[in-house]
Amino acid sequence: MARFVWRLDKVLNAKGKLEQAKEAEIHAVAAEIVRVDRQIGSIRSKLRVMGGKLGELGGAERLQKQQMYLSHAQYSEQEITQLGHKRGELEKIRQEKTAELAEIRRSIKVLEKLREKAKQEWTEEQEKIEQKETDDLNNTRSARRLAGEAV
Repeated sequence: MARFVWRLDKVLNAKGKLEQAKEAEIHAVAAEIVRVDRQIGSIRSKLRVMGGKLGELGGAERLQKQQMYLSHAQYSEQEITQLGHKRGELEKIRQEKTAELAEIRRSIKVLEKLREKAKQEWTEEQEKIEQKETDDLNNTRSARRLAGEAV
């Protein structure tokens, strides 16, 4: 029996590789979002620790350190704001890539359905050919038997 060959198998395989690549891109963006979140958390944690230590100080030393703390806090808040914007951009990129992945998966699903339909049609055609060959063989045998009995 012949082997089933579908013309669009290469397209389906390419879409599968594209799907894997897009998943890897989404994973990389998600990892970057986690890294940014950790940076934000680290900055906030340092500010809390510095604020706590500042509260423990007294008098003139506190006034001197408080000015430095406020300056550092202002810089840290700017950094947190920038990281927040970066996170928002990364989230937008992740959503775009997720939408692209969904589209790729839809096209893969359509191609797989087309492949299954083509394979089913091919199988039915092969069964018809085999049945015809079997019928022809049986007809030939019957004709030879009848020809042998007639002699």
